[in-house]
Amino acid sequence: MKELRQLHYIKAMVLKKNLTDKDKKKVLRYLLFIEEKQYGTVTERQCIDGRPQWQYTHKEDASSPTV
Repeated sequence: MKELRQLHYIKAMVLKKNLTDKDKKKVLRYLLFIEEKQYGTVTERQCIDGRPQWQYTHKEDASSPTV
């Protein structure tokens, strides 16, 4: 819960209302995995499913430079 509160505090995700159909197709899914460890603590991992992004993003714009 501590990490989720941090995301809420910095307003990392904002609820958008009245999206057009075009915008709805571009929405990226937010995946949250919660797991209870053997010693009783709960951990979570968060990530964004970026697969739909490839449909409207050019490869040149999406590539990340390597060091």
